Amino acid sequence: MTKIIFKKGDVLNRNQYHQEKGLIKPLFNVDEGNKFIPVSASSYPNNGHVLVLSYDLLKNHIQSDFFCVTNDFFINDVTNPNYEDQAVSLKQIKYNSGISQFFEEIPFWDFIPIYKNKFDYQTKKLSYLEGIDNEIFFLEKNNTIWGPFKKNSLKLSPFNFRSEEDNYEDNIQFDNFLDIYIDYDGEYIFELQKDDIFNCIVLDSEQNSYLTEFKSIVEKKIGTPTLFSDDASILEWGKKKLEAQNPDISNNLVSFVNNYSTNSIDKDRWNRFRELIDRNSEELNLINELLLKKGLINYTENKEQEEYTRNIEIKNKEIEAKSREIVELKETISQLREQLNDLKLSHDDNNKSDYKTYPFLNEALKNPIQLEAILEKQENFEKIKNEIHKLEGKKEYLDTDIGKLEKRKSDIESSVRDIVETFKKSAAEHTTKLAEAKIYTDLLNGIGIEFYTPKESVNRIQVTPIIRTATHINAKEYVSEIQKRLENQGRNISFNDVANLIITTNQSFLTILAGAPGVGKTSLVERLSKSFGLSEKFGYLEIACAKGWTSSKDLIGFYNPLSKKFQSSKTKLKEALENSQTYNQSPYIVLLDEANLSPMEHYWSDFIKLADLEYGRKINISDSETIEFGNGFRFIATINHDHTTEMLSNRLLDRATIIQIEKPNKLEEIVTNFELPLEILDFQSVKDLFKETSKWKAEETAITQKLNSIIDKLEACGLTVSPRKLSAVKNFLRVATGLFEGEDFTALDYAIAQQLLPIINLRGDYEADLIKVYGEFVGVGMEKSKRLLDRIIKRGKEFKHFKYLYY
Repeated sequence: MTKIIFKKGDVLNRNQYHQEKGLIKPLFNVDEGNKFIPVSASSYPNNGHVLVLSYDLLKNHIQSDFFCVTNDFFINDVTNPNYEDQAVSLKQIKYNSGISQFFEEIPFWDFIPIYKNKFDYQTKKLSYLEGIDNEIFFLEKNNTIWGPFKKNSLKLSPFNFRSEEDNYEDNIQFDNFLDIYIDYDGEYIFELQKDDIFNCIVLDSEQNSYLTEFKSIVEKKIGTPTLFSDDASILEWGKKKLEAQNPDISNNLVSFVNNYSTNSIDKDRWNRFRELIDRNSEELNLINELLLKKGLINYTENKEQEEYTRNIEIKNKEIEAKSREIVELKETISQLREQLNDLKLSHDDNNKSDYKTYPFLNEALKNPIQLEAILEKQENFEKIKNEIHKLEGKKEYLDTDIGKLEKRKSDIESSVRDIVETFKKSAAEHTTKLAEAKIYTDLLNGIGIEFYTPKESVNRIQVTPIIRTATHINAKEYVSEIQKRLENQGRNISFNDVANLIITTNQSFLTILAGAPGVGKTSLVERLSKSFGLSEKFGYLEIACAKGWTSSKDLIGFYNPLSKKFQSSKTKLKEALENSQTYNQSPYIVLLDEANLSPMEHYWSDFIKLADLEYGRKINISDSETIEFGNGFRFIATINHDHTTEMLSNRLLDRATIIQIEKPNKLEEIVTNFELPLEILDFQSVKDLFKETSKWKAEETAITQKLNSIIDKLEACGLTVSPRKLSAVKNFLRVATGLFEGEDFTALDYAIAQQLLPIINLRGDYEADLIKVYGEFVGVGMEKSKRLLDRIIKRGKEFKHFKYLYY
């Protein structure tokens, strides 16, 4: 009996009985010999699809994306369909419980799509997401296949099969698969050569590849399993493993790691774990505290402790040697002082004997009354003159000698001070390094340590954020919760505007809030941050931008070549980046208030390229220092428009999203008793809430046609919509369409208003062309775009200068 393998397709609208209609796509006919025969799209008149009535029943019955049907009796040819979907009604199924027995679910682990999207193995990122429509997939490149991965934006992560346990409860096939895959699950990917698994790969009529028999591949140990977990997962795994051990496991953690298990998978993880704590001193301290708290390690004398003691003894000997050197230098200074005093005394003695060396001068000085009579004699005058000349020469020589001795004395004293200070600093640094080394060696050798925690560390721990994964909520519930929190702070905003703020700040590295002075741009950012659980203690930084900023040194700071240190700006942005680096799973919002008082592309230049989210989250603040901050780090800028402000460059506009803040209907309430949420939701898990919606899948064609029509009319005006802008618009539409309340083009309205209209800056007779663009917004519910473009046309037609207005 021939089977047909189908793939679930798009959901269409509901019929008059409120039942969903949707499409399924036949991929293969499978004969009794289990041979896969591709199904041609021309075999079915619905563009290769079959219409399913009561599609919601089929979805509830079939959990996987792929399933097979054991008979083709259910396909009905409809010659006179009465449904509005004429193009997809020629072959259809009315699904019900009576025919459900003919539908057999294909285990999702045994029929997995293989895509050819480009990706970077080192950074674990896809170059683009387009075309990947399955939650689990493999990637192919140069006859090598990697996977299985999970669909997770551009980030590549191993698929976690245990996440599907709720959907496959009491499923023996699933349990059997997990039994053989459990050691790899969620942590490893497989590297497979096509030549080794050619009989497990099938191609459909469109040359799309699918991997079958993955369970068999794992059982037969085909391919190379590679640990692909991110650092956070490995650290969490290692801590759980250590926490689960019996307190008397071992006095030597290195030995424990090496002999923990014959299982090479665990050894891979342990080695990664040790590498990570070796690089991350703060994580090392946290793990050490965990081990101490759980009683897993105790103080024990061993070779590492002896080595530490020897290092201390060596340092003590160095201290003694330096002390002796300082004493000797001080004695030298004392001797110089004595020589200097002797010289001065000698100088005084010379002055006392001047009557012998300079008799005429001495006689003249002793008898000032008779000086005039003495000087009358020309001979005496010349002799006194010569004596004075000799005395001045001797004085000059002695003054020079004294000056040299004084300078030498000063230099030696300065050298002594430098030696003392350098030694103190060196000793302190060495002691600190020894203490850090001792913590590391004690951790790896199971030794308990008692150490002093300074007050500043206690204070830091008190404001350590509590970061949790977003669970048991969906996108709509999350938006509603943030909307409620904003209301509790006196800011009443519509559901769509709240959703727009969340999605935009999630997807855009830089979001710009524009509007007239006093509309509450700054307060909105502050209250939105509080709604996320962020505060000035952690996660939120407000920077008041200043007139005259010209470079990144004004924003973040600069490297001082004199002190050979990085000099942070008073904005505290460097500290914020370092906080985000420490807690890289948390969101972090930096407000650039009055951002266009100075040209943004100048002082924000170090961050412009990072606006393309595929770039790594890191910034070089000097030749030797790099900060790798979290993926949740975002800038929100507020701008005004008057004679004191700067225009935004095209380069910046191409990378930013601009949201117009309208004047509120009533004054905001000042709320002082809002309680900050105790938990901050993990940035990536919140991002994952906003997935591609079913509404977008169903309406993508119509919305894309509308978008293309608008872009065509804008480009007819001489404007250019870059691939970057187009990608930003589509990413927004994928998650906002269907989530936003309103008409079909509501999400498109927001996207056009904040992504495309801000690029308008035209000089000339473009009124008629812009009116054609305006016509695209009429009658389809695109009120935001219509209102903004109407302002542009009315204000620009007098001087023939049509440009986007920031208020």
